Amino acid sequence: LIKKAYVPKYIFTFSKTISGLVDLLFNLVALVIVMLATGAHFSWSNLLFPFVLLQAFVFNLGLGLFLAQANVFFKDVQHIYNAVTLAWMYLTPIFYPVEALPELVRWCVTRLNPMYYYVKQFRDIFYAGTLPQLEYVVAGCVAALVMLVFGTGIFLKKQDKFILYI
Repeated sequence: LIKKAYVPKYIFTFSKTISGLVDLLFNLVALVIVMLATGAHFSWSNLLFPFVLLQAFVFNLGLGLFLAQANVFFKDVQHIYNAVTLAWMYLTPIFYPVEALPELVRWCVTRLNPMYYYVKQFRDIFYAGTLPQLEYVVAGCVAALVMLVFGTGIFLKKQDKFILYI
């Protein structure tokens, strides 16, 4: 498609990211139904969910733009990314409390892992029923914007060379 007609190259990455967001929203409908059926606690803080989701979306869009351009030049990126994603999931305290980690590892996870900021905000909103801590909101917004600027900058810089490698 890139070779046949002019289409802005970022559209492919943007559409893939949007389709993931739409899939998530459909899954959330099922989650809400389960929460209603089980009598789960709802709080006014749950209304902040879209704000955290927007931060995660912007972060993933920037990461997607970076990975899309990298995959054009290095075909192994998609396979390496699968392994990195699996390791990243285990380094993000989703299924375990962050307090279970040794002090040094905990510091690295809470300060150097941007996904922790979003997980922490989701936990504050849904589990604790409170507003997310300002520290994590700011860190999540900064991480999302930095990744978007980084990914977009590299993508725009390299996009003219895509046609040579496809």
